[in-house]
Amino acid sequence: MKNGLMIVLLLITLLLSCIDKPNYKFLADSQYKNKNYKMAISMYTKQISTNDSDLAYSYKMRAMCYYYIGELDSAISDIDSSILYKKDNIENLSIKGLILKKQQRLHDALDVYSTILYVDSDNIEALNSFAILSGKIGDHALAFKCYNKILNIDSTNYIVLCNRATLYKDLGYTDLSIIDCERALIYNPNYSNAYFILAVNNVLQKRYLQALSHFDKANELAPNDTQILKARGMAHIKMKELNKACNDFELLSKLGSKEATLFLKKYCNKQ
Repeated sequence: MKNGLMIVLLLITLLLSCIDKPNYKFLADSQYKNKNYKMAISMYTKQISTNDSDLAYSYKMRAMCYYYIGELDSAISDIDSSILYKKDNIENLSIKGLILKKQQRLHDALDVYSTILYVDSDNIEALNSFAILSGKIGDHALAFKCYNKILNIDSTNYIVLCNRATLYKDLGYTDLSIIDCERALIYNPNYSNAYFILAVNNVLQKRYLQALSHFDKANELAPNDTQILKARGMAHIKMKELNKACNDFELLSKLGSKEATLFLKKYCNKQ
């Protein structure tokens, strides 16, 4: 009797071991791909609870989910957990830098990108982020140094050319900014940001017709970009083209811009 019971228990154990457990990682990745971040968080949490062999991955992905839904403290906590399992993983460090930038913890983000550059001094993403942050805290010389290093590695990097153009513009060097934008357009003729920065430089130089032409091209390439519509509307104001300005502000309003209400009231007599 005892032997029979043992056999039954053994069979039950074997049967249970054959039943597939839910593949939480697969389910979580599917939800993440479909931007169902809250559901993905639930699945990654269950995956983490199984103490699987790749906890670094699960924590990293859950951190990205938290990032996209705006729960930045939870995102930082998870990416730090991921880093514990993969200390020198550049991807994890880059994600941490991204989250810190979103939190406006600029100096902390700079420290993270410094760590990446210590591991890989030619990492273009880290150099670019380091340059942007350096510019924001007022270290313009260091920002230019980083941008120049990237362009020495890859002179065709149109995104970095436009980032450097933005810094030139902000410092009042509009001619140099325009040169960088024109170079960027050689490598990507459809890069809307290059036309936008060109247009802003034209406004600063009071060349409003050229500005409007460049704003039009930027808007054609990125019709839902609110900063383009806002800037073009203000350029129309400069040209005393109120109807065109109001059309842009109406488009802004449809895109959910809170500023649009103020502009429509101020310039278009609309409540």
